[in-house]
Amino acid sequence: MKTIIKSFLIVATALFVVGCGGGGTGGISQDRLFPSNSRLASPTDSNAQEVADLLFGYNTDRIVPANARKVSDSKKFTILNLLLNNVKEFNKNSDLSKHSRLTDESEYCDSGSLYKDTLSNGAVEYRYNNCTQGDFNFNGTVRKHIYNNKLDVNYITDFTVQDLNSDDTIVVKKDSSISLEKLSSGDFRIRLNLITTENGKSSGFENVVFILNFDKETSSGTMYQSSGNIYINNLQEYVKWDSSYNMKNTPLVYDNGTITDGEAHYIMRDATLSIYANGDGTATYDILR
Repeated sequence: MKTIIKSFLIVATALFVVGCGGGGTGGISQDRLFPSNSRLASPTDSNAQEVADLLFGYNTDRIVPANARKVSDSKKFTILNLLLNNVKEFNKNSDLSKHSRLTDESEYCDSGSLYKDTLSNGAVEYRYNNCTQGDFNFNGTVRKHIYNNKLDVNYITDFTVQDLNSDDTIVVKKDSSISLEKLSSGDFRIRLNLITTENGKSSGFENVVFILNFDKETSSGTMYQSSGNIYINNLQEYVKWDSSYNMKNTPLVYDNGTITDGEAHYIMRDATLSIYANGDGTATYDILR
């Protein structure tokens, strides 16, 4: 069965742009993040939709059969926007260690507080306490370390972002991490060990690696997954990167945050999930049993 998927913008872009940093410690044990009793995902439409959502726009209400009417767009979380915002964060900040050890940066909050602490290894820790910036409210502590063409991000506590216009809330789980490395080719290798909960619904990325090409002048490029598991259904199930299919040959092509071309393959229980970009900001998935 094939289903058409509409692409959306992200509601929580600020989560990965406004000083969301993380430590250079790395090595967080994933046993502390992902449940041991999760199982390989059943080949159902709802599971396929959720994976496609995370690539093309997280809003299951928007997933409809190809012959059904379309409903209005909304702003949700996507993997692409997460990756792009961390690349932009890396490009903006080349040297964080020059800052003083502890500074009060609450002036950047409309209300609440924000403190920045430079640690002995050069990493910078950001502590948000009900810090409102525009339409978003932030709570939690993140640590960022930029060194040797790398950006490491660790979430020291649960980190919460609330959209004050819609009351939508995203929580990044404590001990989640994002590691970015700029390769000699100019591409970026980005590893995700991350759990997010949006309005009570959780998904996760376990040792998920994307190779991303980024043109900062046009905000366009390509990306493909090269390892890892994507957790869905409130972390009860996961799909595996299909190692038998080389996604490098059919990378996802994006332009200004919208995927316009490419193909991705994942392993489900006794089935393969294929997701195809249609070229117009929508995509089609197919479950091959």
